[in-house]
Amino acid sequence: MWEERTSTPIDALARYMAVSTSCSSSIHVHRRHYPRIPGASPMGERIRNPPLLEAICEFRFDSPGWDWTIPGRLFDRIQDQFPIRSQVNAPTFELKMAPTASASAKAVGAPERIQLKTGDESAMVQVGRDLLAVNQLKPYPGWDAFSTMIMNVYSEYVGLLPKYDIRRIGLRYINRLPVSERFKIGDYLVIDPPLPESLNRPLNSFFQRYELNFDNPRGILIHQTGTQTIENSKFAMLDLDFVSTPQQDFGEPEAIAPWIGGAHDRIFDAFVASLNPKLFAKLNSEEK
Repeated sequence: MWEERTSTPIDALARYMAVSTSCSSSIHVHRRHYPRIPGASPMGERIRNPPLLEAICEFRFDSPGWDWTIPGRLFDRIQDQFPIRSQVNAPTFELKMAPTASASAKAVGAPERIQLKTGDESAMVQVGRDLLAVNQLKPYPGWDAFSTMIMNVYSEYVGLLPKYDIRRIGLRYINRLPVSERFKIGDYLVIDPPLPESLNRPLNSFFQRYELNFDNPRGILIHQTGTQTIENSKFAMLDLDFVSTPQQDFGEPEAIAPWIGGAHDRIFDAFVASLNPKLFAKLNSEEK
C-alpha cells in the first residue's frame, strides 16, 4: 500500500508507513534507452542489509500547454511496466446558494495527480501538472535498475510536452533504522549534538535538519534525522534529499543524467558518513 504523496516529509514522522513488497531485479521501460548513469557508490548494492524504505526522484517543470491528456498518453506508452492506474484527488469545496434555503457546502474532488504502478506495486510513476515523480519501495533493485527506470520514464514524459523548462530536480532516499526503547543517538548516527549536563537525560525523540551546499553536482543536500514510532516499535529515520538550486539551468536533456548520478553519489557518501561505523559494519554483515 502506498501513502498518497510524492515524497515523505520528516517533520511529521508519524506519517511514515511500513511497507514490504517484492520487486524484480530490474525494471525497464520500452522505447528510448539511456545508458547507465554514472554512480561509483550504488546505494543498496554494497550493503547486505540496506535500511532503505523508499527512493524517490522528482521533477518539477514549467510546461506551458500541459493538460490532463498527458498522463493518459504517458500511460499508453509505459503500461506494459506500469499497468495499474489510479487517480489522486485534491479536496476542494463547492458552495451552493438557494433563494429559499440556507447555503450548503460539500467537498468535491479535483484531479491532483495520476499514479501508475507496477503489478506488484513496488514501483510507481506519479504525474500531475508540472510534476513527474518516480518512486521505488524496498527491496531496492539497485542503482542501475532504478536510474534506468528514472531516465526512461523521464524521456517518455518530456516527449509529450509541447514546451518545458525544468524548475527543480530532487533525488531522495529515506532510511529507517530500528532502535531500542531507551537509545542514544550516537549509537546509530554520528550527528549527535552534545547536550549540557542539565539536559543529559534519557532521549524520548529527536529531530534534526541541515541544508548543505554542494558544487559537484551543484545542489543542496537536505539532511534530516528523527524518530518514528510504529505499533510500539521505535525507529530512527535518516532522510537524504539532494535537490537542484533555484534557477539552475540544465541546458540540454543529456545534462540530466550526469546530475542525477552525481546526486546519488552525494547521497551515498552522506549515508555512510552519517551512520555509526559499528552500525554500518553490522548492516553490511551476513547477519540480518
